[in-house]
Amino acid sequence: MKKENGSGQDSKTPGKKRIRSPNYPAIDLMEAVAKIEAIYANDKRQASHVDAIADHWGYKRGSSRVFLHLAALKSFGLMEKAGEDGRHLKLTSLGVDIALEDKDTISYKELLKKAALTPQIHSTTKGGISNMNPTSFFTQSLPLSTGTAAFLIPINMDEQDKKKLLSVLEFIKNIYLSDEEK
Repeated sequence: MKKENGSGQDSKTPGKKRIRSPNYPAIDLMEAVAKIEAIYANDKRQASHVDAIADHWGYKRGSSRVFLHLAALKSFGLMEKAGEDGRHLKLTSLGVDIALEDKDTISYKELLKKAALTPQIHSTTKGGISNMNPTSFFTQSLPLSTGTAAFLIPINMDEQDKKKLLSVLEFIKNIYLSDEEK
């Protein structure tokens, strides 16, 4: 017996491709920076086992939160695989540079900007629709002092996810514009 979705149609329609929201990091960039600082404080540049990283963060080993946060760090370009087992990771050169850079410098802001634009969803919203299907998105405009920038938000994204994505875009806008442009 096939399940119904409440509209009288089968819940799994053969041949119909499901439209998915694009992947975006589970945590924001500043939380990601705090995570890499904890890793650097304990392990410096050497590879770390995911269980050791969980311990550094005070998380339970094997927790899904550990893997979500590690995936976010990888999407920001702050961590990479180290070894064949998939259970060891190390900070990238960008991650090390951010962990070591003085927070009050222009170069720190530039490093943050580079990391902020690394995830595909962030670079796509900055640069247009490039690799995404434009029929599955609508345009949300955010006012900027220099004009209006159009950002693409998935239609099928729920309100909480839209708010989270818009806050990330606002963060990108703030680090991308100089103080004079704001």
